[in-house]
Amino acid sequence: MTVAITQLQREGRMTTLNFTITNEGGPSWRVGNDLGEGATDYTVGGLSLVDAGNAKRYRPGRTGRFTCLCSTTSGSVVIEEGESLPFYATFAAPPPDVTKVHVEVPNFGIMSDVPIT
Repeated sequence: MTVAITQLQREGRMTTLNFTITNEGGPSWRVGNDLGEGATDYTVGGLSLVDAGNAKRYRPGRTGRFTCLCSTTSGSVVIEEGESLPFYATFAAPPPDVTKVHVEVPNFGIMSDVPIT
């Protein structure tokens, strides 16, 4: 499995991360709660934007305890061999002078210095 960031865009007070996960040739993967914040979070809500310069971590926004402003990953989200699926998460925007952040993806690691457009 590989993660590719397709866009990290600031729009006013919000920043949206768009990314794909590609199954490069392994067995199919039922995403489930692997990208969430816990055992009952079937979303990509476990992702973070990390502003190292200001020592700040941003989590996806929520409109309630269970409603993430991000892609859901309930039982029907399966990435088959050779397939890519798109996902998104929306965060509060870092300060305007922050032009790059680290993106942390649960079970995949950290991608450093991702530019914000």
